[in-house]
Amino acid sequence: MNTKQEQVALYGQLAMIYGKQLTPQALVMMVDALDDLPGGAVIQVMKAWVKKQKHFPMPSDIRESLSPTTDAADDGRDIASRVIAAVSKFGSYQAEAAKNHIGEIGWECVQRMGGWKTFCSELTEDTKGIFNAQIRDLAMTLKKKALNGTLDQPQNFPTPIESGDVRKLIGDFTNKGGV
Repeated sequence: MNTKQEQVALYGQLAMIYGKQLTPQALVMMVDALDDLPGGAVIQVMKAWVKKQKHFPMPSDIRESLSPTTDAADDGRDIASRVIAAVSKFGSYQAEAAKNHIGEIGWECVQRMGGWKTFCSELTEDTKGIFNAQIRDLAMTLKKKALNGTLDQPQNFPTPIESGDVRKLIGDFTNKGGV
């Protein structure tokens, strides 16, 4: 039995364990979605799946097991920890070295919080948790805004909806329940 056949057989067994009824064509399609990954590693993940997981593994689940990805919150936590660590590592007088260590997004957070010297002087054991949360959240927002192409654009108030029909519908929707 070759690797692909073994993967199809394992997927079939997992389907039975998790109460899924999949056609042979569906099993082949699922295995084909994993064909760029090392076959042996996929088989190991499939064999170990029932020990730890309560749901049937989709190809994306197997991919995630083999090479976990980070999300915006992970990146925000990483950026915040780099900024906080840079204060003790570089001090307030090595701003350029700190900037290189922190990276663009973290440095923009620092700039928006008053600059490197201000940040260093205001960071204490009492403020560390608050600053960490503020940088984490700001970093996530800045990354999204950069991806949207709106990083350098000021925020303005939204304009009111001009259509009376739409306004009436929104009013009807929000006024339900005696509000």
